[in-house]
Amino acid sequence: MVKNLANKIFTDLENNLLYKMLRSTTRYYQKRYQKQCLQKDYRSVRNRLAFVVNQTLFTLLICQ
Repeated sequence: MVKNLANKIFTDLENNLLYKMLRSTTRYYQKRYQKQCLQKDYRSVRNRLAFVVNQTLFTLLICQ
């Protein structure tokens, strides 16, 4: 059941405006942190991106 829900969310996400928003946000963070591309920064970038993904999925769950 959880797997089906996850598949549905990601299918909706791909066809959704939120997918584009998430993609542009990801690009923004990638460009912003490429300049200071030290190994110690990688973890914080990954955490920020994970936060954005989680917020987007959470928003999708609430809106449906």
